Amino acid sequence: MSVYGSKATNTKLMFQPIVAPTTKRPQPKPKSKVEERSEKDKKANPHSESEGTKTDPLHLMTPEELNELASIGLEMFQKSLALCASESGFKTVIRNIQRMNLGCYVDDIFKPELKCLVGDNLINRSPWRAFVWLHPDQFVKNISIFGRDKPTVSPDDVRQGLIGDGYLIASLASLAEVSQRIVNIFALYEEDPMFGKDHGLYSINIFLAGHPFELVLDDYFPCISEEKGSAFCQVVDGKLWPIMIEKAWAKLYFSYDNIDSGMSSDVLRDLTGAPVKSLWMEDDPENVWKELVDAHTKKYPMTAGSKEFNQGIDFINEVGIVSSHSYSCLGGYEVKKKDGGVVKLVKMRSVFPEAVYKGKWSLLSENNEWDDIPEKGLFQEKIKHSKLVFFIEYDDFQKYFDNVQFCLMNDSFQYSFLTKKVSKKVGEYFKINIPKEGRYYFSMSQEPLKRYSKTYRDKYDYAEIKVALGRNLGDNQFEYIASTQFGKKDVWVTHESETIPAGEYIMYAKVNWPAFNEKEATVSVYGTEKCRIDDELNFGYKGWLEKLWLDFAVKKITKTKVNLKDQGAPNSEYCAEKTTNGFGFIAVWNKESNKKLICEFRLKNSTEYKLKFKESFSKKDIACFELLPGESKIALVGVGKYFDYGDERNTQLYHSCTIKAVPL
Repeated sequence: MSVYGSKATNTKLMFQPIVAPTTKRPQPKPKSKVEERSEKDKKANPHSESEGTKTDPLHLMTPEELNELASIGLEMFQKSLALCASESGFKTVIRNIQRMNLGCYVDDIFKPELKCLVGDNLINRSPWRAFVWLHPDQFVKNISIFGRDKPTVSPDDVRQGLIGDGYLIASLASLAEVSQRIVNIFALYEEDPMFGKDHGLYSINIFLAGHPFELVLDDYFPCISEEKGSAFCQVVDGKLWPIMIEKAWAKLYFSYDNIDSGMSSDVLRDLTGAPVKSLWMEDDPENVWKELVDAHTKKYPMTAGSKEFNQGIDFINEVGIVSSHSYSCLGGYEVKKKDGGVVKLVKMRSVFPEAVYKGKWSLLSENNEWDDIPEKGLFQEKIKHSKLVFFIEYDDFQKYFDNVQFCLMNDSFQYSFLTKKVSKKVGEYFKINIPKEGRYYFSMSQEPLKRYSKTYRDKYDYAEIKVALGRNLGDNQFEYIASTQFGKKDVWVTHESETIPAGEYIMYAKVNWPAFNEKEATVSVYGTEKCRIDDELNFGYKGWLEKLWLDFAVKKITKTKVNLKDQGAPNSEYCAEKTTNGFGFIAVWNKESNKKLICEFRLKNSTEYKLKFKESFSKKDIACFELLPGESKIALVGVGKYFDYGDERNTQLYHSCTIKAVPL
């Protein structure tokens, strides 16, 4: 996959935890002995420089001060080298190491020390004090990235260790079903994954808040001991790729402790750039099944999350499903039985070695379910090579699992992006030129919440993001494509059909930052071809949102349209909708030939739910307008407390209206 786009302006802050804005001034750093002596010399002889006196500073310093100055210089170089690693990638770092003859690289940002293990949670992680940081050749024989004799990537390479990052491990196992997807995560130099080995240097490609980065790593890993090996993700057959990606994920979130528990959807999105669809079993089990079968056909990486069982450890031992755990999901199969019936089976993979599924359709089952399947051998062949791979009947899947994540990945797709500061006060417009007909996904991404300080996380959640997408038809006319609103890290839309035509598209995005007036976010397009994304600072299409939603109302709204025959306009209609996509609206169509419509709409509960019309009507909660024959009008409604405003599935916009038909 190729990546195209504009880089962010604050990449130097990439590895600093985000805190809420504060009015406190930063405290000055204590001065070194060299700086203190320099100030004393200036006070003692303030005119020495202006008089042109030349002095050699080396003769004015003691050996201890010279050593201190040399240490400061070395520290500055190491910090600049580490920053270079964060911004420029490992090729630049290797050149600097070779030029300066520095030997092995040690990451100055994510150091091999206790702080990067436990973060701020030393009290609960005190046993981790005993862990040691080792080079791979100290605890693994015949090391390689993807395999020594015959380089291959396999889901069997991945095993969870002594930390609750099963969501990450399950995601890696799903990606490893297509080996090139794992290879693409590594930044290779001259097609050699081991190029940086002599310098202890490797690099991972990752999408942070939608923005692509090369994440440079040294080769120190936390271990129990040389004999027992890695403390966390395990090393299988000498392959290092799983523990390297795990370390990159820990570096991204400042410590290993901070990656304990998480969302596999975040992993899949940030390692591939592809959008992730999350479905819940309780919403529509039949739709989930259709998506499972379709995703299997399209080779989408998938994961499933198990429910939190009340029965506890005894239940887990009996059935073999780990409570509140992520599994790699490998697809849905409709298997024919001898009697002509069909049984729905889901193929799964566990990444927890101690938990082996023992239920129906497993190889350990004593119920002989497979005897009723004509193609018994074909399906058992798919799971006999690993005790961690199993089939589960879909009815049981619904019983034990409550969500499935689908990574909508296409290995030939291109990734385009634009990162900029986005204000909470106004919506932003972006012009996107699609050069070729195809499938495209449009996203707005914000910083992961885990990268914020704990104080911030205790007080705030993700910002609510509204996104609307329209196609420019020319003559100031626009076609509605899609819209949505969520308080999530990545919010995306796509057309309901498989493809969209080439052309100019306008994307509107409004980010309601909970603690910032403005902050960086990334607009990205993942699709058939690379595309150009421009920030439309001076957006020239007046009433774009209104025209977009009017097109939506014409195409999508049928059941809630109200005929105006009681108002004397039997051919005309109006509707009032609270969509699930960030806006409410009231639309009126005057289809009379000789009458104008005089309309007045009043919003109810406007103060409680922060409702207001988006245009400049007489009042924020009152919209008055007239329509001549053949005209249509829409009044958009902003809903501040959107998800508190009635049932999310209830599309009613609470209002009162007065409509009069006046003969011309």
